[in-house]
Amino acid sequence: MLELLSAFILIGIFATFLLDRLTFYQEAAEKANVEYTIANLRSALRIQMAVLISQGRMREFALLEQQNPMDWLEHKPANYRLVSRDSSREPGFWHFNTSDRTLTYWLVHGSHFQTDKPEGKRIRLRIRLVRDSSGPQSDTQSPVSTVRLELVEPYTWLK
Repeated sequence: MLELLSAFILIGIFATFLLDRLTFYQEAAEKANVEYTIANLRSALRIQMAVLISQGRMREFALLEQQNPMDWLEHKPANYRLVSRDSSREPGFWHFNTSDRTLTYWLVHGSHFQTDKPEGKRIRLRIRLVRDSSGPQSDTQSPVSTVRLELVEPYTWLK
């Protein structure tokens, strides 16, 4: 009886350890998937900018700020949902909010995710125009020098 009890205790300890590792690796996989999608979006933005530059249409950089970055991808991620006017909170999916022009991903596994915002465990991205401020024009009149896909809210995740 004592041997059986000690076997159950050992199995319980191993199961606890394995479940902890399983959730950690699920979170690491989710983080890798999110970072892969963000890298693809940044590459797609560079391609959009290169097309405009090659056609001599650099003044149209400002139009990129109004577009949904997911539209630039040849193959959208399987976890991308349709565009909406409100911010959906569906974990594990990307959402583009047309009212504030942000692309948001709500985390499924976020025990190692930290942000200063109390809204929840999410990653928000937005296209931002960077204007050339070396001229005498005001900030809104300066020509756009580049376009960036930036985080709206900084975060740390599995550092």
